[in-house]
Amino acid sequence: MASKPLTETEARTTAGIVDALAPDLVVAEYSALGPVLSYVTHPGTKKAVLLHDLFSLRAQAMRASEKPVDFCDFTLEEEAALCSAADTLIYASQVELDVLRPLLPDKEHRWLAPSWEAKVPIPPSGHPKALFMGVRHSGNLDALEVLMEEIWPEVIARKPDAELLIVGQIGDSMRQDWRGLPGVQVLGIVEDLTPLGGPDTIGLAPTRVASGISIKIAAYLELNMTVLASHTALAGYGPALEGRVNTVNDVGDFAEQLSTLLRAENMLEDKQERDRQEDNEG
Repeated sequence: MASKPLTETEARTTAGIVDALAPDLVVAEYSALGPVLSYVTHPGTKKAVLLHDLFSLRAQAMRASEKPVDFCDFTLEEEAALCSAADTLIYASQVELDVLRPLLPDKEHRWLAPSWEAKVPIPPSGHPKALFMGVRHSGNLDALEVLMEEIWPEVIARKPDAELLIVGQIGDSMRQDWRGLPGVQVLGIVEDLTPLGGPDTIGLAPTRVASGISIKIAAYLELNMTVLASHTALAGYGPALEGRVNTVNDVGDFAEQLSTLLRAENMLEDKQERDRQEDNEG
């Protein structure tokens, strides 16, 4: 099961492999691997846990939305205990740092602030299109459902030639009736996302269940995409992305804004002007 901690035997074995490398620093990804740090004994090794999100908070959000908890269900106190051997906890979400820090007050807590700068100067394709990507977990599955059931039918009613790309592991969850909707292409796992990026690709995050930080938004921005997201999807970023992302209040607003963006012939000029204004303000 996703997020299930290693057994003691597995943790000891993994720590033995780590000790043999005599590291200066060892980072456990996620709380589920945090217990490995308890058995790392190499002198002077600094220990850290990297938290994409807190599974305990994700479970709370799933239950509040009456969605299945499809991963190991921790309490916040149990998850803090899994990280207790670390010297430093590194977070993707500033919000989650604020939640967990009081439970581990003697540790160093660091927020890994998101990058929103395009890594590659991808030019526009001249053909606006929408893109949704992600791995399979209950939050993404819920976002996919609202996209295919409520948003995309409204979009194609307004713009029949609209195009939607479904990218990543989440494509395995596309039902046959969704695949048959106009403009939908299921690409699955793509080795190089660069050809799909650019300012006239609209990266979608119609998230309804808050969980950690929406990594897909940072990926969209790094690919120089225009981003359309729910306010819920931005919760983990705090104010860091204000002005960088188009936000919506509800499903109807999402469909309306997406239709407008897909009709825009001057998306690149609009994005460049917005970036210039933000640079001047900064």
